[in-house]
Amino acid sequence: MNHPMSRAAKKGVFTLSRLIFLACVGLVCIAALWFFLRSAIVKGTAQTIQSMESEGYQIAHGGLSVTGFPFSATAHSSDISVRAPRGDLQDMTKNWSLQLEQITAKSATLTPLSWTVEHRGTMRVDMRDPTGQHYVFNIEPANINISTRQALGGALKSAHFDMDVARIKPLLNTVPSVLGLEDVQADLVVNGHTAQITMRARDLNIVDQTLGPLGAILGPKLARAELDARVQNWAALEQYGAQYWQQNGGRFTALFWHIKWGKIDIVGDFDIGFENGSPDGILHANIKDIVPLMDSLSRAGILGPTEAAQARLLFGVLQPDAEGRTELELIIRDHKIKMGPITLMQF
Repeated sequence: MNHPMSRAAKKGVFTLSRLIFLACVGLVCIAALWFFLRSAIVKGTAQTIQSMESEGYQIAHGGLSVTGFPFSATAHSSDISVRAPRGDLQDMTKNWSLQLEQITAKSATLTPLSWTVEHRGTMRVDMRDPTGQHYVFNIEPANINISTRQALGGALKSAHFDMDVARIKPLLNTVPSVLGLEDVQADLVVNGHTAQITMRARDLNIVDQTLGPLGAILGPKLARAELDARVQNWAALEQYGAQYWQQNGGRFTALFWHIKWGKIDIVGDFDIGFENGSPDGILHANIKDIVPLMDSLSRAGILGPTEAAQARLLFGVLQPDAEGRTELELIIRDHKIKMGPITLMQF
């Protein structure tokens, strides 16, 4: 006959010495995992630098330290510079350099697939645009926070980006399009074959020369830009790039987007696929006070007299909603943007 374990025997299982022993074993395992993680950080960093240098990039830094033993791995480096190779001006991977002040990457020892990365201090950018125009500017401060979470196979599961108040200070006579911002945030969450993307930017200061005649209508500050979108067949985009994704079921759907910039206030949605590499789909735009907006565009000389008259005739028959918004449905197809039978733009 089996007898239940006596109370004294049960107490014997959880003696202080055994608890101390189990704690020591746990700490040894965590310490071993920490050293493994540290080795992976150092080796991975060295391999990444070696791979980039083999492609023509020049990389320098002030050393790499890994601290936080034993419960977290915190990698820190400073005075980092990355210079891309020279090449075709249309190739965004070339003709630029970055100088970064301080970068810190951190992960808990027991969750090595989740990381947070921070940049603090000033970031210097030296770049050429597709026309060959040369820009050198500082971003002060460039307080950037990034967090990521990966699956065991390395696929991205989620990511977050945020950057708070920053000012952009040109160091040459050429001035970049944006001179400052108050807040930029972006989130990405992958669920199966779909990635959910949300983005928000607030109070971007735009250079007057960039706007031209639109400056009188828009003003120098983009007050708000928002996007809530879905990317279909995300795995193809992540693994094989944009061209493959477009040819294999790639689709970009916005449940909501919003632009508030001066006299322009637009909310809407869109659903865009691709045919032969060209965008194909429908975009809805709910424009606030559209007729006064067309009048402002006409006075600024952006719309000619004929175009302005056609716009007033067309939009005048559309009934705005209670908020004064007029809904437009635009068709994007065959390298054209059309509203009904009217072609608004070719690209």
